[in-house]
Amino acid sequence: MSNFEQVDKLLVKLIDEINAWRKELKELYAPETKGTETVPEQAVELVPITLVEVRTRLAELSRDGKTNQVRALIEKFGASKLSEIDPKHYPAIMDAAVEIDHGKR
Repeated sequence: MSNFEQVDKLLVKLIDEINAWRKELKELYAPETKGTETVPEQAVELVPITLVEVRTRLAELSRDGKTNQVRALIEKFGASKLSEIDPKHYPAIMDAAVEIDHGKR
């Protein structure tokens, strides 16, 4: 047997050993998945914003001296008073209220 053949056999044996070690390590350090069940996350249900919540927030802004911005916000939605605004716009109004409060409007 030539030296090349001996080296070749040793390399094959070494590769087989390394692959066996890798397999053992994977099994040893792999996260336990046996017997565990994946539970799907539940969707977050958004709670609708009420007229009372919007009115309370806008009243706070008015008390803080931002009555003109509040009035302009209500008019932006085509109304002269808050109760005339469609509830579907309440989230946008609340977002705008945050901007008014932080001086961005």
